Amino acid sequence: MPAVPLNQIQAQIAELSWKYTRAPEYVEGLRDLFNQYGSLVFKKGQVTRKLRAYPSFHVPPVLMNQLEMSLIANHRRYPQASLALVDALWQEEMIEPKTLAAALLGRVDVGEPEPIMQRILLWCQPDLHPLVQEVVFDHATLTLRERYAAVWLAQIEAWADHPTQTIQNMGLRAMLPLAKDRQFNNLPPLFRLLTPLVQSFTPDQQPVLAELITALARRTPVEMSFLLRQICQRGVSSASLRMLRRLLPIFPLHEQEQLRQAIKDASPTS
Repeated sequence: MPAVPLNQIQAQIAELSWKYTRAPEYVEGLRDLFNQYGSLVFKKGQVTRKLRAYPSFHVPPVLMNQLEMSLIANHRRYPQASLALVDALWQEEMIEPKTLAAALLGRVDVGEPEPIMQRILLWCQPDLHPLVQEVVFDHATLTLRERYAAVWLAQIEAWADHPTQTIQNMGLRAMLPLAKDRQFNNLPPLFRLLTPLVQSFTPDQQPVLAELITALARRTPVEMSFLLRQICQRGVSSASLRMLRRLLPIFPLHEQEQLRQAIKDASPTS
């Protein structure tokens, strides 16, 4: 892989920044940049399985990092132009412009959550690819998590409590950035939403559910162990017990022993 010329990238992004307030021109220039560095840097066999899952230019991370820093700086200068650029970026097919749209939306704060929520709800339909959902929930929700957490939690609860599984899955994925965010301390709602999912889940929910339990256990191992022991006492599926056994090593030794006993004593519901 040839070295990525950082100085050249920075110069090109600086030139692109002049188009920040003209969204169609910015997106056109961005597309040219992605085509240049995508074809230059990546060769056959260098693309990960995760990136193959959604159309991508396969550009180097340094380019995305520099673009995101530039967008944030320009948002501070021209906040009134940011939402138009967010919308234009999101309309692009590839994952990279959508990632930048989400990152920029995560910095927008017009004094109310509605413009952010409207776009997230428009973007995150049940048929949206899980990889893109992950991008949105990781990046576009930053202001919601910091300034409007109650509004965002209410939406997550609506998804997680929905009877349709594909919508439930969105709620599960949306919880993960909150669980990982050390600035977010209102964990009891996440524990409540997590409980029925731990008791019984579908195979496609298990990877995200295990990641969510892991994130919460790393933040509050005692409370998480207590919650899981309570869930075991109420009754859990055989699949749940198998998952919890695999997750035992993430807990401190004392919590491991207590949780191991609760798993042993549990009566599988299915």
